[in-house]
Amino acid sequence: MADDLGIDSTPGFGINSDLPITPTLDSFRKKGLSFTNCWSAPQCSPTRAAIISGKYGIKTGVMRPPLILDTSHTSLFTKIKEQSITDYSMGLIGKWHIGGNDANNYSHPKDSGVPYYEGVFTSQVDNYYDWTKVNSDGNEEQITEYATTHLTNSAISWIDNQTKPWFLWLAHVAPHAPFQIPPSGTYTTSPTNTRNTYLAMIENLDYEIDRLLKSMDTETLENTVIIFIGDNGTPGMANNYWPTGHVKASMYEGGIRVPLIITGKSVQRVNAVEASLVQATDLHATILELAGVQLLGGTENSLSLKPALSFENQISKK
Repeated sequence: MADDLGIDSTPGFGINSDLPITPTLDSFRKKGLSFTNCWSAPQCSPTRAAIISGKYGIKTGVMRPPLILDTSHTSLFTKIKEQSITDYSMGLIGKWHIGGNDANNYSHPKDSGVPYYEGVFTSQVDNYYDWTKVNSDGNEEQITEYATTHLTNSAISWIDNQTKPWFLWLAHVAPHAPFQIPPSGTYTTSPTNTRNTYLAMIENLDYEIDRLLKSMDTETLENTVIIFIGDNGTPGMANNYWPTGHVKASMYEGGIRVPLIITGKSVQRVNAVEASLVQATDLHATILELAGVQLLGGTENSLSLKPALSFENQISKK
């Protein structure tokens, strides 16, 4: 999951011409299925809570950050553990931001059934080169490595240590503000202004995703389904396409239309486009079904996109 990445800032979706160079995402599109009509919540917390719970924010109460996803809502991780025919190792690395804040008492991802977690509880890192990470035991650690690099390293290490099938949610904090120049050699766009720095951060994210994939052996990679999505639209400070105010945190298209690409194992439709209306909440049922959980047409507000991955099937009508 990319943080604050709208469809207008993602190559291959036919919107905007001022775009980052993203060979990894380009390969995802060529080898997988792009959803051109995917919509999210206007801010990150409602989108994340919806994917984990399978419910819209009006049902979970997570309508905006930094509200807590109550543990009474059975999570994606708990359902996989209890209902899948396969015994999965599971983890979430990166941004959480559905666990509240100092004022309303933090809820650790483990409270929502996440077996392994390390990352950022809050909306963003204060400094990509000097930030606080929360480890799986709840203890904090100060990190001085660029956040996107570090979270990728954590994902590589976690995957390397798995001895059985696994599910990992890698929730990067990039390209969310603060807009800071990534390590040299990991981006192409010259970061001469806010928009270009934002694009450079997306290119760095693309670079790190490629590094993650290259760390996997061939058998593992060929047996993995990869889902890439943005959590909400482009932020106003980095916007150069939508009208003023039609961006992140708004209900306009620029605030809630996001890229979604699914590639890898089980994806028969390659270099293809799916224009049916889908919502980020649908990833809940999609991931469950891909993990071997039997569904009856969906769960709560979530409808599985798995049928769209093959030639003969269509997404359920909404």
